[in-house]
Amino acid sequence: MDVLKSLWAMKGYSVGVQKVASSKDVIRVLQATSVDSLNVILLEDEADFNLLMMITREPIARGYSWLVLGDVEPVAEGEFRLSLPIDNLVTFASLHTRNVSDTIVEKVVVTEIYSLAEDLPYITRVLAEWYGRGPLRLPLEGWSERRTNLTGLHLRCVTMPQEPFIYVSEPNDQLKVQLLGGYARDVFKALQEKLGFTYTCRLPPDYKWGSLENGEWNGIMKEMVAGRADVVVTSLDHNSARAKDVDFVTGLRKVGYRMVTRRPGLMDETWTSFTSELLPTAWAGTMAFVILAPPCLVFCSRLSPSETEKVSFKDAYILAIGAFAIQGSWLDVRSLSTRIVFITIFLATLVVYAHYTSALVSLLTVASTSVGFSSLQSLLEDGSYQFGFMSGTSLEDEFRVNTCNTRPYVYMMEENIYRSMFPNQCDTQLLRGQYFTTETGFAVPRGSPLREIFDNQCWIN
Repeated sequence: MDVLKSLWAMKGYSVGVQKVASSKDVIRVLQATSVDSLNVILLEDEADFNLLMMITREPIARGYSWLVLGDVEPVAEGEFRLSLPIDNLVTFASLHTRNVSDTIVEKVVVTEIYSLAEDLPYITRVLAEWYGRGPLRLPLEGWSERRTNLTGLHLRCVTMPQEPFIYVSEPNDQLKVQLLGGYARDVFKALQEKLGFTYTCRLPPDYKWGSLENGEWNGIMKEMVAGRADVVVTSLDHNSARAKDVDFVTGLRKVGYRMVTRRPGLMDETWTSFTSELLPTAWAGTMAFVILAPPCLVFCSRLSPSETEKVSFKDAYILAIGAFAIQGSWLDVRSLSTRIVFITIFLATLVVYAHYTSALVSLLTVASTSVGFSSLQSLLEDGSYQFGFMSGTSLEDEFRVNTCNTRPYVYMMEENIYRSMFPNQCDTQLLRGQYFTTETGFAVPRGSPLREIFDNQCWIN
């Protein structure tokens, strides 16, 4: 009772007493109790220990704070194997007495007990000692800030190579790999050195990141959901669909996707460079001029009273075609109207040649870098490009399109990965605009206490 009084004075707990005979009674009481309440259990006989053992195995009991009063040695020595995972909220308070100079000294030792796994021994840590005077001083930090010694815990890691975040070795027959380098590997290595756990990593059997196919996960996500992995060590993108089945550790980095396409160049139109300068309408106008101009010349030469040379249709068409072939003329026309038509034919030829040669010189000397669009919306409106991305990634949940490896082609790719894989790539280019910006990093199974431990260490570091 002195311990309870000290706790009441420190945090202002209210007290309520209810008689329970089984774990079902305890669950019934918890369902009507706030999670902020402190639940006290008094250990006096074997029945109390058995009741505590059943309570700790109830899932609902893990979210509540417990204070266990009594002898803690039967628990610490494993006589009563409780379910005390690393994130349990059970605190033990036991009375210790000793004789000092014929004086009985009593103290209450407050401890926490937890195990890193069901098959590993308990870890016991003294939180405070209270001699009955003054308030009971307990640590203010949370359990994840105190329980940072994970020595003896072996983690099953699942990964995928992703430059520049992580580099792995060639997989063996069991798809096991070594983490060789990268930003994600450096962070995970620092966590290992700080916390003391060991690990082995492997690739997912289908070599995919994790997307939903017919309502089921593939790749990395499948390994996590099936319980075959304890942690994802790579740059796994955070999204709402994945967050329903795994817990994400604080993001290592914020990433965004950009469109990658082939850079337009001089060789894109090798065989059409000499004909693409004139549009179909320009070609039609030129042909119409060649067909209609000669009759005008014939009519003017024959109807003009001052014209001395009557031009035939044959000579008029030879003159028009010769003008486009940069040839001169033997005709000697005199009338003003005939000369106007004559000069018009040669001036039209000059305009066509000037347009053609200037456009051709421009095409052969200055390569256009414009692809005709700058966003996803304008890409859809353009309609002339295929669109794609890596299968099994988070983008597969955003897009469901069929692509073929033809040109022109647009690929959606994470910017850091592109710059790492193609540092000196001149044939492709990143387009402006960033899409699907998100955090990327580690993940653990849903409800795993490792998330909070890793989060605290990442913030501290």
